[in-house]
Amino acid sequence: MPDHNAALAQGPTPREPQISTGELSVHLAAGDLAAVSNLRRTARTKLAAWAIAPGRTDDILVVLSELVTNALVHTEGPARVRLECRSGQVLLHVSDINPAVPDLETMPEMEAEGGYGLACIAAALADEITTSPEPSGKGNGNGNGKTVTAAFSIATLS
Repeated sequence: MPDHNAALAQGPTPREPQISTGELSVHLAAGDLAAVSNLRRTARTKLAAWAIAPGRTDDILVVLSELVTNALVHTEGPARVRLECRSGQVLLHVSDINPAVPDLETMPEMEAEGGYGLACIAAALADEITTSPEPSGKGNGNGNGKTVTAAFSIATLS
């Protein structure tokens, strides 16, 4: 006969959290740097809902801040941000109207005031960063611009 008291003493069997899939898509007005902090909060809530581990969430939010700030500071137009959770990874896509492809490999000179965010920080935190031209009919709608995508492997909360 099973010992029900022993089972109760052990408590419920913990369940492995499941990463859900989903997407967050946001359009930001040109130069709207104040929107970056709001976007981070919104993204943090979404990543928590997807059960992304806190350390990986922090990595994703740092890269999100860097890519979005670059798009808003170094272009004269709006930016589009899409965060998606699919098949064991989070993809962060940031599209802008500047067709210039960022240099993802060259480290800035030691005396440089900028250039460290993408080349050093984002590249170190993301598993992969790629760029692609923005096709006509997407993003800004005129075929100009690019999308920078950062890929992050993920684990559930334990």
